Amino acid sequence: MNKRFIAFILVLLIAVGGVFAEGLNINGQPKVTISGTIGPFFVHGLLDGEDNYSGTQSIPNAFTSPNVFKYGFETNEASYEITMTVTDFLQDGGDGVVKIKSITANGIDLGTPIEGVYVLFSNDENSFTKSSTTITIVPAIAANLVGEKDHAGVNIGDNETYATAGNGDYEATITFIASGS
Repeated sequence: MNKRFIAFILVLLIAVGGVFAEGLNINGQPKVTISGTIGPFFVHGLLDGEDNYSGTQSIPNAFTSPNVFKYGFETNEASYEITMTVTDFLQDGGDGVVKIKSITANGIDLGTPIEGVYVLFSNDENSFTKSSTTITIVPAIAANLVGEKDHAGVNIGDNETYATAGNGDYEATITFIASGS
């Protein structure tokens, strides 16, 4: 190659290198700026483990033992309310009903719902909250429960227990509603 050409390339590299090296501050204090935004969030659902939220869960064999599941949430919302509605066990394709005898949250009876709604959690403070509760649904099993009150304070009818209802598949639905500002 031509010596002049090589000299020209070297001069060009030195000149360009000097331009880029000008911003280099070897003696200064290096600094990293980290920024982020915290927006409102609300995560809730049925818990499968500690932190795995699910939107649905099915519990088979509802009449052989109490039905137990865990509901949880986490939020930084300032104000929220979490409610739950529960239907009786309704017969699939029929008009049969099996009443629910009792509902507890962490072993405490939830009492009678107000207009069919249980309030599970509510908050008016602006803080991070993470909580859960174990819900137990106990169906009316024995025939001797006829005439007693169900979870909603309604009398259990003649054919509204597991022992007295007609044959078929039955399903109860529990729905959680989260509202807030």
